[in-house]
Amino acid sequence: MKTKILKAILYLVGWILSIINIGPLGLRLMNQASNLYLILGVLLTIGLISTAFICASRFGKTIAQIIIEYRTNKENK
Repeated sequence: MKTKILKAILYLVGWILSIINIGPLGLRLMNQASNLYLILGVLLTIGLISTAFICASRFGKTIAQIIIEYRTNKENK
């Protein structure tokens, strides 16, 4: 149970960090003069958005498992 709680906290932190960094990191690269930086900025933004969705879904799954496990343990006692 403790490891699931730790996983949930880490997924939440990963989700928050990826949401915070979507704008500044991608836009900073896209504002450069080179086309290479534009492509890298777009790829970085897409990667951060997908990371945000993945972390959010895994956070939800882990929280659901914790709730189900808690209810099961409470019913068995």
